Amino acid sequence: TLDRSSAASDVYKRQTDADGWFQLSEPVMPGETYPVIVLAEGYRPVAEQAFTIPEDATSPYELDVTMEQE
Repeated sequence: TLDRSSAASDVYKRQTDADGWFQLSEPVMPGETYPVIVLAEGYRPVAEQAFTIPEDATSPYELDVTMEQE
């Protein structure tokens, strides 16, 4: 699951498929900063309050996340 929020009322939640892929309904913009929260059953949450999409990012942008089991 990824949450994207550029304002308090602008939050996007998405469930990944079995391979961990997802697509947001609204695009994120290269060079912009977003809070990101990744949750998975049986794993510790991963959160980043200020994740910046690189200026030269291509679409789709792949975000690699390492999670630890609880």
